[in-house]
Amino acid sequence: RILIRRIFSSVTNQNIATETKENTLLTTLITTPSSQTTMSSTTTTPITTGVSHVGLTVSKYEKSIAFFESIGFKQVGGDKSYPSTFLSDGSVMITLWKTQTDTPEEFDRKTNVGLHHLALKVPSLEALQKAYDTATAVEGVVSEFAPQAIAGMPLHHAMVYDPSGIRIEFTFHA
Repeated sequence: RILIRRIFSSVTNQNIATETKENTLLTTLITTPSSQTTMSSTTTTPITTGVSHVGLTVSKYEKSIAFFESIGFKQVGGDKSYPSTFLSDGSVMITLWKTQTDTPEEFDRKTNVGLHHLALKVPSLEALQKAYDTATAVEGVVSEFAPQAIAGMPLHHAMVYDPSGIRIEFTFHA
């Protein structure tokens, strides 16, 4: 709201005293489809369409499952061979992955508490390939694997590490 007040003040040179104008601007910003948003000439149209899911590596696996269930998430899947549980509230999915050590050290997605990966959703197989190609062209990005189907699921994905080593997945939900 402070930023919105500054925007209004700089545009109108007036002190905005009512919440009505702020709320109107907030509503417009939130409800305007991204395709209608004006972008600067140096900005390109986003390739991704949002967050697909968040995968978290946890050291207290059962307690973390209980925590998410306590706030309304339901178990929707998992993998017992690499202990994981997939939970959803109907809007977002969280995947919890059990660490394979009781003494986490330097970050490793299979042994530490923290971000397992960030998954970014794309609207098509073509966009999946484009996201992968665009990302891997950036200096310092490392490919884990190119776009591929996920066996037994209506999904295709690709995995890369950003220049800082953060694991990023691009997903297409067929």
